[in-house]
Amino acid sequence: MTQLRLPCVVEVGCGSGWNAEVLARLGEEPVRYVGIDYSPSMLAVARRAYPEHRFAQAEASRLPLRDGAADILVSGGVLMHLLDYRDAIRESRRVARRWCIFHTVPVMMRRKTTLLEKRAYGSPTIEVIFNETEVRRLFEEVGLRVRHVLPNIDYDLEDILGERTVTKTFLCEVDG
Repeated sequence: MTQLRLPCVVEVGCGSGWNAEVLARLGEEPVRYVGIDYSPSMLAVARRAYPEHRFAQAEASRLPLRDGAADILVSGGVLMHLLDYRDAIRESRRVARRWCIFHTVPVMMRRKTTLLEKRAYGSPTIEVIFNETEVRRLFEEVGLRVRHVLPNIDYDLEDILGERTVTKTFLCEVDG
């Protein structure tokens, strides 16, 4: 899968930690999994479900890990909910030794990166819809080279923004 021996995979925005199980089934080689989430209640679920793995509470822009601690850092559905997304991208790069995967990133092509407000889980929350060129530039500025872009779940906000939006997964390699 990764061609790395016992890679350390850090998942930012791990929620219930279910990706620990997914990663264990994907490849022939085991991985060391560390889950990080902002929500204490989600971390409690993760710790009960996967007691063999490590979990920590932290913000994506201030990860409690040393530089290069992760072979692979996965950020799933996190950037779209952060006002300080630039800091989170920079922090992801700091912690990743080889790869950063930014999963479920809503993008559009013409309009500038746009902040929306909505209600989620009974509370007001922000949602960032990225201009794809801008977010790619942010990756490059911190030393991440986009190697692959994969289509993701359908998420079209054209009725709100006047432009079709999609979500994508960006597989980024850490520049030497």
